[in-house]
Amino acid sequence: FILIQIIQVVIPILPGGISCLGGVVLFGPVRGFIYNYAGICVGSLLAFLLARQYGRPLVESMVSRSACEKYGRWLDNGKKFDRFFAAAIFFPVAPDDLLCYLAGLTKMSVKKFTAIIVLGKPASIALYSMGLMLGIGVDPQKRSDYVRALQEKGVLVLTAGEDTIRLLPPLVITKEDIDQALACMKEVLK
Repeated sequence: FILIQIIQVVIPILPGGISCLGGVVLFGPVRGFIYNYAGICVGSLLAFLLARQYGRPLVESMVSRSACEKYGRWLDNGKKFDRFFAAAIFFPVAPDDLLCYLAGLTKMSVKKFTAIIVLGKPASIALYSMGLMLGIGVDPQKRSDYVRALQEKGVLVLTAGEDTIRLLPPLVITKEDIDQALACMKEVLK
């Protein structure tokens, strides 16, 4: 599983939040977190070193040009990029894998990069790993009907246990998405 996490960082074909959730589901919250953390830290360092070694052509082959342009403008800002990078790693709001590659194109030292990843990743991994494990207790007799109705309205939910509906919010979510999901839940669960 750790190898899967390393690969999903280096070759970003699967959103990291999905594999983080997979780690928690497969191994439980503590071991899942540890495996997620180890794999993501190693993969992040590998992405940084690959970008450092092979430069912009590699980075542009790994991610979309628009994403490179969007986040790449920070590259020339030196210390500002370092602060931006640290904040983005701590708060799971930006494409971490891309940022690790971009950091490899800067003058950031390997030591500084590693410190940011090792110290900043636990919070975001915990949010991805455990934060996606939200649930609502419901009447066991109505649970399946609730799940079906919510899924038909586009709300990402699953069953969990006998009397719980598990919420699976997207990794990037807007206030409008939350408001829409809450309105659907209010209508279905009344």
